[in-house]
Amino acid sequence: MLKTWIATLACCVAAPAFADDAPVYDGAPECRFVRVLPGPPVTSVRWNGPCRDGFAEGPGKVELQYGKRLTITIEATLARGDISGEATMTSSDGVTYIGLFKSGMPDGHGYLKWPNGDQFEGNMRQGKRSGPGTLVYASGNVFKGMYENDRPEGHGRVDFALGGSCEGDYRDGRLVGPIKLVHAGSGRVFEGDATQWRPDELSVAPGDRFVGYQDASVGTRIPTKTIDSSFPLTAGWDRLTSEQKQAFQSLYATLEKGDEPPYPIKGPGDFYRVASAAAGTFGRSNDALGTLRLYVLVGKDGSPLRISQVGTFDKDITRYVAAQAMNTRFKPAMCHGEPCEMMYPVSVHINVR
Repeated sequence: MLKTWIATLACCVAAPAFADDAPVYDGAPECRFVRVLPGPPVTSVRWNGPCRDGFAEGPGKVELQYGKRLTITIEATLARGDISGEATMTSSDGVTYIGLFKSGMPDGHGYLKWPNGDQFEGNMRQGKRSGPGTLVYASGNVFKGMYENDRPEGHGRVDFALGGSCEGDYRDGRLVGPIKLVHAGSGRVFEGDATQWRPDELSVAPGDRFVGYQDASVGTRIPTKTIDSSFPLTAGWDRLTSEQKQAFQSLYATLEKGDEPPYPIKGPGDFYRVASAAAGTFGRSNDALGTLRLYVLVGKDGSPLRISQVGTFDKDITRYVAAQAMNTRFKPAMCHGEPCEMMYPVSVHINVR
């Protein structure tokens, strides 16, 4: 998992023209503005704000069309056709940037959000992450460190939602040299070279999907929602195959070799059952689609201690699943052969069919 801490900007933020080049203008001759976001050919451009002396001037929107699929909108206050200072950029493929611009490019402090839920706040230079920044993944993992040319470069640290952390130096987006790793659950510290510790990539259980539940929305106007799982719905830890156990353990980036994560004694099926029933009752909006993520801190005796949510989801469905999680008995995590506290991830994806 530590191999890929890079979330590339959308293609709309491409490499800028050379700084010494003369400005290239778009728009009508009587209302020009400096070309923004150099990259793919623009099929149409539009400025809906005021004009002055042949230039776009004042507050308004620049709309750029790239073929039939991609539209970029920038809300800004232009000065002689130039976008500099505070602005907001949105794209039809779900990317949002709010922050400083310079000559039509994100440049300075800003905030980025991708459609998968990943979010970045930090410094930008000519459309790429550069300097200090924080990347919060949809999973809840958080990277804080230095960037260069859109990749981690220099010192950085990852804090994992399921526990543990890893700190070290990055070169071209990869960990190099000495690292300090704190294991989930036990809190034991590993210090050594980055090449001595490489966790498996995030994976899912092999084989078939385990089909879950359908909501009881027959006869209503809302579509049928279905839920499925990568793991058997009614099997506890002891009944999982070695491949399934390994796949679940791989979700824990810093789990020490030989340790075990917590797991529902009766399997995760109740989470899906409750989510499906709640979706049938309350799921009448787009807020009830996608992935509901909860993290349950499981105590040494297998009892849930607290629950935290990552991201947003339908509040009614979330409330019912969280209540079920607090009433679930778990096999406790094992650290060096002894029960220990550790997070358990409840991740329920709801589709419409």
